[in-house]
Amino acid sequence: MALEQFGIGVLGSIAGGLTVLLVQYVARKTIEERAPLTGSWENHIFDEAGTLVKRDALDVRQRGERINGSIRRVEPSDQTHR
Repeated sequence: MALEQFGIGVLGSIAGGLTVLLVQYVARKTIEERAPLTGSWENHIFDEAGTLVKRDALDVRQRGERINGSIRRVEPSDQTHR
């Protein structure tokens, strides 16, 4: 009987831990999706004459005051490695 209760306790603890992880993941994703800066953005760089010379793609995630993301050079194509 004690072994059976121990097994139930272990399974309950594992289930509870997984539930907490799932709730944390869903909450984090929900907060990120509602943040005003989260999303895909484009950055355009112009020369003095107003001609578009460079274009970057930005993928941004905001969580609270922290902003994370990546920048990828789209144009000119010979600079996409930057």
